[in-house]
Amino acid sequence: MQRLRDLELENQDLMEDRRLINWLRARDLKLDAAETMFRKHLDWRQENKIDTILEPGFNNIPEEALKMLPADIVGVDKYGNPVTVLFAGGFEIKKNIQKYGKKTALDVFHFYLEAALEDLRVKSTDPYVFRKADYILDIEDLRFKDCFASEDTFATFLKEVEANYPEALNKAYVLNAPSVLPVLWNILKPFLSQKTIGNVHFFNSNLAQFQSALLEQIDISQLPRKWGGTGYSQRIHQLNRFISTSEISAEFEENCRERAIAAGDTFELTFEVEAPNALLSIITYDIWSFKTKSYDIGFAVLHRPFSGSDLEEKEIIEYKRVNVQKLVHSGSLLCEMSGHYILRFDNTYSRLRAKDIIYHVEMTEPTINGSCIADARNKTVSRLFALFST
Repeated sequence: MQRLRDLELENQDLMEDRRLINWLRARDLKLDAAETMFRKHLDWRQENKIDTILEPGFNNIPEEALKMLPADIVGVDKYGNPVTVLFAGGFEIKKNIQKYGKKTALDVFHFYLEAALEDLRVKSTDPYVFRKADYILDIEDLRFKDCFASEDTFATFLKEVEANYPEALNKAYVLNAPSVLPVLWNILKPFLSQKTIGNVHFFNSNLAQFQSALLEQIDISQLPRKWGGTGYSQRIHQLNRFISTSEISAEFEENCRERAIAAGDTFELTFEVEAPNALLSIITYDIWSFKTKSYDIGFAVLHRPFSGSDLEEKEIIEYKRVNVQKLVHSGSLLCEMSGHYILRFDNTYSRLRAKDIIYHVEMTEPTINGSCIADARNKTVSRLFALFST
């Protein structure tokens, strides 16, 4: 502290001992190097107006630009560290950078970094310890040609993270990593420290494998349903859906019904949801399992407002023909709006063959305590993230 006594900072949180120690750790306890790093960080904060970045209307960033990054704080791990999710599959990287420019894209990244840091500060109730964060990056459906086209922006961002947010990462999990990822990772690794690289873990699309790794660190109630948890994401709707295939169980056969669908016809199951989950009183899930006796079947889930017509139906689980003669197709969906939810089984593409489906569908209404909506998140930071979700 004596070395920094000349500083007159408006943001005194930066001068806490529990935060200054991170600069020392980042420079292997070398005082001169840590001081240099910290002072450069202060210059960077001033240059990029970081201390006011969470204020509404900061730097004239378009509100739509702040919505472009599908990120959310979904809960805490078993040790009280916040869990932040980035659903990169819903992030059109190249398109957004071209639309808003590199400077605005970096400002958006800065916004979420500072929101996550504020969440860390609030959750760091021990006056001697500043918490770290867990990050889950789901890159399912990410277009990697966009990543390579945006390599310069990624490199700048990673340099900024390494230089200005030391010791902030606890663990990072990269899910649904394709075979091409090592090429991009090798390009980006030179911008990261060995400590950071050692805390990043990669998994392919094997749900059981990465779910097992996540559950070692994070309770199932804090994981969104997409990864087999019972939690909820306020901003990333795709994470509130779970779809899988499994072997036929005795329980499924005991509870199922049968229905014949004629060639060229459809079969629909409609459920009414009166109260949307935004009331935070009840969260309603639509849960289904089905298979066919033979051949495939088309399947989709749609939503229609109570006062709407068929023309206002919107697909929320996109239509897909599924081969479920020997396996059971299962899924669940968080009903985030009031209205009609329609499970549609489609055989219109078949001119000659009728299909027999075996199915089980139910509505369930877990309490708030069964979801990470409860008080797993700090209200202040939740507001910052929710501010741009509408």
